[in-house]
Amino acid sequence: MKKEEKLILYIPFGIIIITLLAYIIKGHITFYDINFDKLDAFGGFIGGLVGTSLTIVATLYIYRTFHAQKEELASQKEELKIQKELIAQQQFETTFFNLFNIHLELKKNINYNTENSISKTNFESIVNGIQFFEFVHDDFRNVWKYEHNMSPSPIIKIHDIKEQMDNSDFSGLFFSDNITNEKLIQDIKFKYQILFQYYKNYLGPYFRNLYHLLKYINNNCPNNLSKKQYADVLQSQMSFSESVLLFYNSFEFDKMREQIKSFDFLENMHTSNLFELRHNNLSDLGKIKSD
Repeated sequence: MKKEEKLILYIPFGIIIITLLAYIIKGHITFYDINFDKLDAFGGFIGGLVGTSLTIVATLYIYRTFHAQKEELASQKEELKIQKELIAQQQFETTFFNLFNIHLELKKNINYNTENSISKTNFESIVNGIQFFEFVHDDFRNVWKYEHNMSPSPIIKIHDIKEQMDNSDFSGLFFSDNITNEKLIQDIKFKYQILFQYYKNYLGPYFRNLYHLLKYINNNCPNNLSKKQYADVLQSQMSFSESVLLFYNSFEFDKMREQIKSFDFLENMHTSNLFELRHNNLSDLGKIKSD
């Protein structure tokens, strides 16, 4: 029982004792001569005082019980909220890490014969996983150098690939450093299309899966969790070759660009890894290291 409640009980009993003593002292109540009229008035006073005091105490107990139930209900509501958040987190993380493991397995299971390259600069060997993306990155760099007359080595297959593509919108883009930003973006897109056309059976599934992973984080991550934290887990497993290829992939696929920008997904890539530094000025992909 709280101190305030005890005080409310003590006060009426104190008043009763004081009143009783006053009646005795004044001679209104004696043990040998009882005045029933005065005793009746005293009893009425005591009854009214006790009844009122008990009513007050009962009201206080009802309020205290209501307040305690209200606090308990609020506590249960908070516990239910926490449990709901934990369940949502577990469901999200289970799906995320399943997709994440599928992505890693997809990359790990890539096996490719390097003899089949655009630039034909490699001898026959088998690469897999990260090695494949390093190989494709180097092949893409050779494509870039060839298109800008920076490489004397012949690229046998590039002309065959061009013939399979509708490149009517790309005429006159190459061999010039004084083109507009719009034309430069078209230049990047076309060169990437050359690469993607050749390696689409490998790059296609890889980048589609990566896109859906980022999209899943954006659309399904519970509000009490950090989306960036899960995107960083995904980004931490990417090599610099994958990051560079993703950078140029974003010029061709706008939806991928949106996902990359929302997470600053390429913030750990350095502009020195790009084929030309000016490409970073066209990317609008968020943070990228430049010093």
